[in-house]
Amino acid sequence: MVRRASIPVVAALLVLLIASCSTTSGGDKIAVTATDTECQVATTTLASGKHVFAVTNKGGDVTEVYVYAAGDKVVGEVENIGPGTTRDLSVSLDAGAYELACKPGQKGNGIRTTIEVTGEAAAPAAPPDRRVEFEAAEPYAYAGLGGFTATAGQRIEFVMRNTDATLPHEFEVFGPDGDWLIEGHGVDPDIVVDNLPHGSYNGGDAQLDAAISYLQQEIKKKPVPAPTRPRARGLVPTLVLAGVLVVTVLGGFAVGDLLTGPAGAPVSVADVVRVQPLSGWEPAGRFDDPPGARLTRGSGSLDFLAIGFQGGPADLANEYVKQVLEPNAERLSVSRNVEAVRLRSGLTGVRVRYVGLFGRAQTPIEGEVTAVVSPSGVGAVFDAWAPQGLLPYVLPDMRTMIERAEVA
Repeated sequence: MVRRASIPVVAALLVLLIASCSTTSGGDKIAVTATDTECQVATTTLASGKHVFAVTNKGGDVTEVYVYAAGDKVVGEVENIGPGTTRDLSVSLDAGAYELACKPGQKGNGIRTTIEVTGEAAAPAAPPDRRVEFEAAEPYAYAGLGGFTATAGQRIEFVMRNTDATLPHEFEVFGPDGDWLIEGHGVDPDIVVDNLPHGSYNGGDAQLDAAISYLQQEIKKKPVPAPTRPRARGLVPTLVLAGVLVVTVLGGFAVGDLLTGPAGAPVSVADVVRVQPLSGWEPAGRFDDPPGARLTRGSGSLDFLAIGFQGGPADLANEYVKQVLEPNAERLSVSRNVEAVRLRSGLTGVRVRYVGLFGRAQTPIEGEVTAVVSPSGVGAVFDAWAPQGLLPYVLPDMRTMIERAEVA
C-alpha cells in the first residue's frame, strides 16, 4: 500500500521481545494464500497467544496483509509481498474476533476472513528492560542507533522522534533471518489511508479527507456548542478591513502572476530543445549521453533531454522508462493511463506518471514523464520529479515550462 500517516508521527513507541533463535514462540506457521480475488487462511480458529501467518502471494500483483481487531484497529501488517513470494506476519492475539485482510495492489479494504481466538486474556506486559531513543532525521536514515546491541530475552522500548519535516516515517524491526518482527505504532487514532499517486496528481488529499471525516464523526458524537455572536461594532471598521483584504488579495494575484513569469535566459539542449525557466527555477547541471539539462526549485527537478527518434511519442516514453528509470529504481510503478498533451507550439505528445525508490538511499520519488517527437525526428523527453508527496507543489510550474518548450 502506498500510505501516508493521517497524522504526522512525532514519536513512535514499540516494545520488542528479542528471542534467542526464532521469531515465534512455538507452533506451526499458519498458511495464507493470497490471490487477486481470494484470501485463503488455513486455520481460522486459534488459541490466544503468538501466531505467525506465512503469506504466499499467488496473484499477479503486489499485495499486503493486515490483521484487524474490532473497529479496524491494526494489530499487525506485512507489506510489499510480490507475486510468487512468501512473507511472515507475526502477531500476538488475545481472545476475541479478528479479521485477516489480503489487499491485492496494496489498496482498498481488502478481501477479509474472520478469525476466532479462544482462551484467556493476556496478562499485562512486563515493563521494558531498557529504553532506546533515536531520530528519523532524513529519508531512510536514523540517528542514535549506531552500535546498537541487545541480549537475547531483553524487552526493549524503542522511541522514534521524526525530526524530518518533509516526510512521515515508520520504524520496523527484522530478525536475523530477515523476517519482520514488529512495526512501531504511532499516535491514535491510527487511520490507514490509501494514498495513491494519481489521487495527489488530481488535486486530492486522502490524508486530509480521512482526518476531516474522522473529526466530523467525533463532533457528531460529542457536539461542541457554537460560540455566541459578538455584538456589532459598526460598519466603518468592517469596510476598512474589506478594503485591506481586497488590496491584499488582488496584490497577491498580481505577485503570483509575476512569480510564474519567465526568469533568466532559456536553457538549450543540443540547439534543438529549449526551455524557459520560470521565476525561482535555476539550472542545476547537464547530461552528455543523451544530451540533457536539469532545472531545480526547492525539492522539484525538471530533467529534459534531446534524442534523434523515428517512432512516436508513446514509443519514446516507453524507451525512457525502460532505459533510464527502470535501471535506477526499485519497485518502480508506472501508470497505465497515458495522457495526451499539446505544447504551445502545436506539437503533440504523451504523459505518464510513475513512483519508485531511487538512489543508494532508496528515496521514494514520484514523477511525470512527457515525451514529444517533432516532424524533423527530434525526440524530447521531460521528466518532472520530486520526493513522494511533494510533487503536486511544484508540478504546475514544471507543466508550464514544458508547455512553453521549443522543439526543433
